[in-house]
Amino acid sequence: MNATWYNIQSNLEQKEMFVKDSTLNVNYDNTNQKLIALKGDKFREYRQKWEATYKTTTLIDFPLHIDFETVYGCNYHCAICHLNYIYPQATDFMSIKKLFDFNLFKKIIDEGLDNGLCAITVNNVGEPLLRDDIDKFIYYATDRGVLDIWMSTNGSLLSSEMAKKLIISGLTRINISLDAATESTYLKIRKSKNLKKVIKNIHDLIELRDKLGSVTPVVKVSFCVTNINEHEVDEFIALWKPHVDAISIQQYWDANKVTDLTAHNRVIEKFNCLEPFHRLAINVDGTVSPCCLIWRDGFLMGDAKESSIHDVWHSDKMNRLRQSIITGEFPEEFHKCVECIESRF
Repeated sequence: MNATWYNIQSNLEQKEMFVKDSTLNVNYDNTNQKLIALKGDKFREYRQKWEATYKTTTLIDFPLHIDFETVYGCNYHCAICHLNYIYPQATDFMSIKKLFDFNLFKKIIDEGLDNGLCAITVNNVGEPLLRDDIDKFIYYATDRGVLDIWMSTNGSLLSSEMAKKLIISGLTRINISLDAATESTYLKIRKSKNLKKVIKNIHDLIELRDKLGSVTPVVKVSFCVTNINEHEVDEFIALWKPHVDAISIQQYWDANKVTDLTAHNRVIEKFNCLEPFHRLAINVDGTVSPCCLIWRDGFLMGDAKESSIHDVWHSDKMNRLRQSIITGEFPEEFHKCVECIESRF
């Protein structure tokens, strides 16, 4: 039986080979320069390598960045999250909370530090602060020498106690996803009345960080532009510019085709996915996905409980996926990539 093939025009040979898709990062402080000054030449070399690999299909021997799904579960039920449609009731996603095994995490970090791993994210789909012990993951990675440790959170559980643990553990960057400048819009998108609480949590984190004399974590707030909130972008920037290290304004797109929230003034940009050439995502059960964007079912590259990350990274399936990205021809087994790419246009 012949495979079904999808044809996606590849722009890899064009001069403008890569344009960051649907993302406008508005940085009012050069956080990478700040971190280079703090961490030195190793961090500079890592960022230089990241910039180089992020724009090429040249395969490196080991992923520079790994996303860990330390928690599968969330205390929010956001309109822009595809899991909102998989778990229709707000309590559903919270009730199935699953936790990543710490020993497996240590095994992967140890392998990574022996093979060139430089950065990790301690969350993927879920809310990382549902784990009271999330700091032990960060501390272990810091102690072993991971240069850049990222976290993205809704900020509702960012208590003073948790903030102190994150600062002390060595978290490098924290992004708080807000997507609104007003309580009414926050309620529509995040389906929560916690905006005032989250704003206070962010300010308290910054105040405590500065009081402790720490540069990290650098603090970013993000705003995903949809047809619900697009009228609040300027207000959001004005609200946060004086206080945080960075602001990210992202255009909404739905890789899983389950929502209709695209902004009316969305900008379409050239896009070539190069994620599988420099990073991987490890799901809560140890299975491996080629990126953090596409939901896992039916699109797995291997299992970290059974194989080394190096072996998964160089597996036949990963290499077939990379070849499909280069040629623009995707067999049925990679139809999720096609859906993701097509959803951006």
